[in-house]
Amino acid sequence: MVAYKQRWTVGVLVQEVDKALQQTYRQSLKEVVQDLTLRHAFRSAHPSNTEILRTLYETGVLRMSGSSATGRLHAALGRFTRRAVGTCVRCGGSIEMRQLGTNAGTRLCAQCQRQHSKPA
Repeated sequence: MVAYKQRWTVGVLVQEVDKALQQTYRQSLKEVVQDLTLRHAFRSAHPSNTEILRTLYETGVLRMSGSSATGRLHAALGRFTRRAVGTCVRCGGSIEMRQLGTNAGTRLCAQCQRQHSKPA
């Protein structure tokens, strides 16, 4: 199931990264990929979405802006790279697909999210 979530989440992450790059840097993901291709950051001339996401994480492109939104997305790419997408960082339980569909960077399962958002 984790492998399925990993593959399914690639598309969601690509969309979120594209949106973040456009908002932060005024460049589309396609433009950033073209630039990274010119700099020989990829192993092939036509990188897969998975290779693109891993390279964006490894190069730290999203951390350069210093914004919290791109920082969270960079952390999500790190979890993707470690194949931990869909795993709660607090309890280690599974994160539901619908949660990942609304935010691929989701770090907490529904139960931990409810506990985290309860007033102290």
